Amino acid sequence: MSSSAPIPGAHDSPVSAADTLAVQAQSTAESDRDGDGLSDAREAALGTDPTDRDTDGDLFWDRDEVNSGTDPTDSTDYPHRDSDGDKYTDRDELEHDTDPNDPADFPADADSDGDKLTDDREQAIGTDPTDRDTDGDGYWDGHEWRADSDPLDARSTPGSCSAIPSAKKIPEDGDFHGKLTENDSTHWYCFETTREQAIRLVGYVAPGRLIVLNPSNETLLDQPRGGHEPLASGVIADETGTYYVGLQRGTGASDVWYDTQYLYTLSTAEQDPAGENDRLDSALSLRSGQTIHDTRAEGDSDWFAVSADAGDIINASLRVPFGDSGTYGNNIGIELYAPNGTRIGEIGRSKRAGTLSNQTFITLGRGLVTATQRATVDQTGTYYVHVTNVSVEGYTEYNLTVNVSGAEPSGDTDGDGLSDAQEADLGTDPTDRDTDDDHYWDRDEVTSGTDPTDSTDYPHRDSDGDKYTDLDELEHGTDPQDPTEYPSDHDSDGDKLTDDRERAIGTDPTERDTDGDGYWDGDEWRSGHDPTIPRQSPPISP
Repeated sequence: MSSSAPIPGAHDSPVSAADTLAVQAQSTAESDRDGDGLSDAREAALGTDPTDRDTDGDLFWDRDEVNSGTDPTDSTDYPHRDSDGDKYTDRDELEHDTDPNDPADFPADADSDGDKLTDDREQAIGTDPTDRDTDGDGYWDGHEWRADSDPLDARSTPGSCSAIPSAKKIPEDGDFHGKLTENDSTHWYCFETTREQAIRLVGYVAPGRLIVLNPSNETLLDQPRGGHEPLASGVIADETGTYYVGLQRGTGASDVWYDTQYLYTLSTAEQDPAGENDRLDSALSLRSGQTIHDTRAEGDSDWFAVSADAGDIINASLRVPFGDSGTYGNNIGIELYAPNGTRIGEIGRSKRAGTLSNQTFITLGRGLVTATQRATVDQTGTYYVHVTNVSVEGYTEYNLTVNVSGAEPSGDTDGDGLSDAQEADLGTDPTDRDTDDDHYWDRDEVTSGTDPTDSTDYPHRDSDGDKYTDLDELEHGTDPQDPTEYPSDHDSDGDKLTDDRERAIGTDPTERDTDGDGYWDGDEWRSGHDPTIPRQSPPISP
């Protein structure tokens, strides 16, 4: 005989009407129909809608408003405010489970401004947890704090001028200017560089002094200066670290104090990047037609070697850029030497002198200055080109090209890329690569469509209107007369987008921030934002 399981509740007592009412009352008291964290009974007492979690429609749930002390029935009263004044909104505190009415209770592990310092840390060191750059010096608080820089002092920056706190940090290549007065008679700047770098300072302090200190606080340079004509000064870094440049107010006639203006450009360069070639026996070998870029520091002397056969023509051309590149020289020259070490001919055989002087650099403006040496050699062997050891303040960058060619009448005597026969037809001088002395070679002018016999007509202009000068196009191998042909892989404005890409997307290849919103075109384009619309910009990142 089998047994059956008892039926649940079969022997329970009957449910009374009172029990039913009690259960219903408890259910109503605990019910939260809108799921906002407030029971329906609590909402009835508050006057909120138990079926709508956001009664006043201000985008904050009724419970959050009750907890933050704002009115859940008033759409103008919501938890954006900071009730306890601890620099965290009530909403932020609710999200981090801290008390929005207690200033001592705040989100310790939050980073409200995204500066890589927690808010707790910022509260402790005194920085503003809602401003990533409290002192406004361009460095985020987290960056400064980790680099032992003071994020509360705009004069203190990572790797900054700790030896002279009043000094301003400048880049290794940059400009600085100002005005010295009786009450503010010395200004200091600092920059970082490494040992053996050539340091050049071009500018003026009128009247006053220019001072350079090394990281050990030793004086490397202390020069009086006067007048507003730019002068160059240079030193070689004797150790790695922070260097200081001081501008000191001077006196005028009869020791009367004057306000002193100053303007300087700082630049640094590695000495002799082409190699140690400061003696004839350590000359650097060149191929015919090879162009080499080198840097010559003050008191330095560079030697180069080239092979030639008897009867060949050696044409050595020294081209010194200046202007935009900031190059400034003093009497830099070029010489030719025979295999036995004797000098050949005279400096300045061509119309362009073999020596470039200070005055040349000051007066000629933007462009290239060329010094040449040319000789027909009478024996086979190794010949030497000497970039002469003449005083240069700081350093000078230059391009040297040595061409070796046969002496046939149909050749190119001056090495400018035009044959002597072509020059005869053009009316240019076949022995002078720059017939009109406008600092552009005859070939470059012919290619750009300017007149090589007219010194007022030269390739600064933009013949085809494509926003590239004729000279820029010549240097990049494009046609200066064709607006559809331009340096496609060139980045004229340095915004990390090639000019070709900028033309394709509609940005200005000569303006790094086309829409003027403070973000470079390249940054916007790579982050998926429109660099032609100022309202679209990439997220801020460290």
